[in-house]
Amino acid sequence: MIVVAVSIVMVAVSVPYISTALSNMYLGSAATALSSEFAAARYQAIASGCPVQVTVNSQTYQIAGQCVIGAFGCPATGTAGTCGPTFYNWCAGAYSATATCTIPFANTQISVAATSPSNVIYFYSSGIVTSAATAGIPTNYTVQLAQSKGTATKTVNISGAGYVKTTTP
Repeated sequence: MIVVAVSIVMVAVSVPYISTALSNMYLGSAATALSSEFAAARYQAIASGCPVQVTVNSQTYQIAGQCVIGAFGCPATGTAGTCGPTFYNWCAGAYSATATCTIPFANTQISVAATSPSNVIYFYSSGIVTSAATAGIPTNYTVQLAQSKGTATKTVNISGAGYVKTTTP
């Protein structure tokens, strides 16, 4: 009987620690996933020669790009080999002019607490990052992720040169 009582007390004491550990794990996972998506968007822009934008919202993000006209799956029309005139959403490995393919964070306990200077980030073929739909002055970005349970945060920083780094304040 004493062993059962001690076991119950140990479980009751450990539950908050396990919950906090899981929340921290979800937060770290979301920050890593978002960092990877930013890096992939930059590499896609460099490889294709066409701009890519990532829009970050409270619990989702969306990737869109100007595809190379004439390339497989590009819905744009115009001069072959040039970038299409508009951004097309990237959905399940293909460009779409109509589908909205937002990507949710892996856990609903994680949300975007703040973005600076805006929630739309443009990556260009030169590797730079700006806040405008046309290549201009490189802009540093900050996206802060937070837990709905707890106070921990992770910050994803993107330099104007396109380097991505995740920090814990």
